[in-house]
Amino acid sequence: MLAGKVGATSDPGGQYGLRPAQRPAELRSELAANLRTLGVERLDVVNIYPMYGTHGISTTSSPS
Repeated sequence: MLAGKVGATSDPGGQYGLRPAQRPAELRSELAANLRTLGVERLDVVNIYPMYGTHGISTTSSPS
């Protein structure tokens, strides 16, 4: 099984040396780069690396 990871790209000045690449064109470009690097035509799994902060859903607040 082969898996790839997309959603962030290298940026030496960015947080953790990465910057978000979440737009559809960026995701497609990263997927194509994964395929080229691995020398395959398809991946079994593609994970998306979320580059946004989230703290989950509060259990004490009610929906508006």
